[in-house]
Amino acid sequence: FGDAKLRIRMTDASGLINLNTADPELLKALLTAAGLEGRDRDRLAMAILEQRNPTESQHPVARFNPGLPPPRLMSIEEVQQTPGMTPAIYARIAGLVTVFSDHQGVNPLLAPLPVLRALGMDERAAADYVETRARVTTGNLPPPVPASRSPFLFPQDRASVYHVTVAAETATGTTATVTAVLDARRTTSGDYLPRLLVWRDGH
Repeated sequence: FGDAKLRIRMTDASGLINLNTADPELLKALLTAAGLEGRDRDRLAMAILEQRNPTESQHPVARFNPGLPPPRLMSIEEVQQTPGMTPAIYARIAGLVTVFSDHQGVNPLLAPLPVLRALGMDERAAADYVETRARVTTGNLPPPVPASRSPFLFPQDRASVYHVTVAAETATGTTATVTAVLDARRTTSGDYLPRLLVWRDGH
């Protein structure tokens, strides 16, 4: 674009790990990919579960309003408040997760390579799978997930919530990044106009 180079990445949320629906084992797999092991990993996984679903003592409103939807993480950034979460761990998982849909597990047909690797897929097998997947044309069957597939990977419908990241680099080497989350699901009025859920500027 002009004298700048743009790198645009768009990921359907179903290809990411959902912090609001992930079970303990999926959270542990995510944290293992972030470099945690043993008790430290298990404690942080349990703390994330508690962060998104606080007990009545921590969230007394839930006790007096049982008809309200359960508490949940409303943004990725909220997970930074979890006891045991560090800036380094958050930086490693932030690009692999979402909170903006209700899907379970991860859709391998839409998952970026780092997510496939985080869930235990062999590096070479993951790269070959992504390359084969990219060559599939409309109307053809997608490639099967490799035999070494993770138990957390299974095809499913699209979430129609998109994480979009645009990184720009000028001829002088200056860089800037913008990240947005867009909800393209049908509204109650029947419209498909996307709604902006998140906008983040970065450098």
